[in-house]
Amino acid sequence: MGEPPDKREPADPDEWRFRLILALLELVQLLLWILGLWLASGWR
Repeated sequence: MGEPPDKREPADPDEWRFRLILALLELVQLLLWILGLWLASGWR
């Protein structure tokens, strides 16, 4: 019967770190994919 838990704000400070690491991993994967396409087109 107290205040409803705010689900928009991350409760623990490690939550944003976890999301940041996931975003960085996706970015690295995208960069590797682009690099692979560039090398594949360059080696032909």
